Amino acid sequence: MSLPPSPFLSKLRTDFFASPAEEVEIHHLISTRRDRLQAIEDEIARLRAEQLELQTFVDEHLSLISPIRKVPIDVLREIFLQSMPENGFPACRALEAPLVFTGVCRLWREGAISIPMLWNRIHIHLPAPTPDGQPITEKFLTFLHLWREGVMTWLGRSGTVPLVVSLRGGLDWCSAQERVIEFHADVVLQLLECTSRWRSLSLNVSVETWRIVAMSKAELPLLETLAAPFPTTGLVTEEEHENLLKAVVKRAPSLRKLYLGPLPDNLPIRWDRLTEVSLQPSGWPRELRMSQAIQVLYFSCTSLRHFTANIQIETSGQPAFSPITLPSLQTLNIGVMHVRYHHPIDDPEPVFRRFLDCIEAPNLVSFSLNCTKFHRRISSLTSLVGFLKRSGCALRSLVLSVPVPSTEMNDLLVSMPSLVQLKLTPVLEPTPWLAGSNSDWHLPGMLIDLLTPSQSNIDCNVLCPNLEFLVVRGCPALYALPIIALAEARCAEQSSTQKLKRLQVQFRYSIEDTEVPLRVEALRRRGMLVKVDSAENPNANLVTTRPKPDFCDYVHSGQLWWPIDDV
Repeated sequence: MSLPPSPFLSKLRTDFFASPAEEVEIHHLISTRRDRLQAIEDEIARLRAEQLELQTFVDEHLSLISPIRKVPIDVLREIFLQSMPENGFPACRALEAPLVFTGVCRLWREGAISIPMLWNRIHIHLPAPTPDGQPITEKFLTFLHLWREGVMTWLGRSGTVPLVVSLRGGLDWCSAQERVIEFHADVVLQLLECTSRWRSLSLNVSVETWRIVAMSKAELPLLETLAAPFPTTGLVTEEEHENLLKAVVKRAPSLRKLYLGPLPDNLPIRWDRLTEVSLQPSGWPRELRMSQAIQVLYFSCTSLRHFTANIQIETSGQPAFSPITLPSLQTLNIGVMHVRYHHPIDDPEPVFRRFLDCIEAPNLVSFSLNCTKFHRRISSLTSLVGFLKRSGCALRSLVLSVPVPSTEMNDLLVSMPSLVQLKLTPVLEPTPWLAGSNSDWHLPGMLIDLLTPSQSNIDCNVLCPNLEFLVVRGCPALYALPIIALAEARCAEQSSTQKLKRLQVQFRYSIEDTEVPLRVEALRRRGMLVKVDSAENPNANLVTTRPKPDFCDYVHSGQLWWPIDDV
């Protein structure tokens, strides 16, 4: 039904003032249109309800002929297993695996519950009330009851298979939160009843929770992985922490992977059986001396495959270490902690040389050096070049978070012809106490010149011909176009080098050149994953596609490894 046009159309958007008679006429026009508008809205609501009913009918009947209904239950179970995250822990959320499988239908629920391997990994975060000191509410206590029941149900579904357990959080004892701590203790005690099935344990908890775990006398016959940094909260001495850690370690004869903060003395462990060790103390006074790191390498030299350590460099004048050959070592990640202010060292290179000069790793494939927390410049990396040449290893990944002298980049890259991944973080800001720090700004330009194939050397050997992943941070904006040109040359069809697959660059300041985004997009269309941003605004990517995590982004793919540096 069409309505007649309004006689007041010509008066709209003018200073027209209606008379009393015209006001009555306008009210009548509005009333008729409102009635029509309501009729249309009612019709729309009816059609939407009909649409929903028809769509539901179609979806439900389509599900009757869905191919998934024909999948045998054993195949369905394998699909469930393959849908789980490969690393880390599954989320305890209703819309993610494995809980999502239990809400589809009775068959799926029964199938999911009957697979213990879906439930053998559990991350338990001990909840705490709000930190504002308010009294604990009944709502929070109800949540604690449901949380405890959920943890117990999850553990019950794991059956008798080995468990991967992560325990985080916890509270120190105080009268105001005594009821919450009782809930925590109850869950931990229930968890301790499964110690014979623990295959991996990560403890990042308060000292109160640590004490409960350490006081247990139950053996840990299957425990292969232990991650236990310093207690997160609570008053605990280093001596007590060592005793708590020893109480756990001595009951784990099958331990193979160890991730600690500070390293206790005389730890009762079979070092010659360890394959992975990570020692990352938080800093003074809990620190790792170089002599301690060398001692660990010496004791575990025959079996060690991955080693990560944040080392406190000691003053010079110490005796040289005995040579160590590490035939199985594949990953070596070294973080150099800042020197204590009462033990200043003008140049840490001679001290750091003592560490590299005593080891050989013929099968090393990944090396990382992080000196960003150091308060002095490293004058030379000849010790690193010598270590790589002496070991004769085919290094595939190099991560340097250190002010690298630009004059040594050529020797460094020449020693690594098999390099696939290069991550470089020079000094991000000029620092007055770093002698000669201004020369570090030439490093990106030197690196670009060394890695860019040119027309003159396109048929000759170029440095790092197998490079696929390049990361540079702290790069001056003036190198934006040259580094894009490097990527273009590395993915050219006629290039004799391996095509560069991923490029990640963080500039110190925003890029104003409008040509850069266009050329970045062109690289993306050619199949390269690119991320370009600035330290000023790291979230404002020129290309929003973020490169997938690489195999060496973390020293281990599981959540039990801690990243040496977010490069």
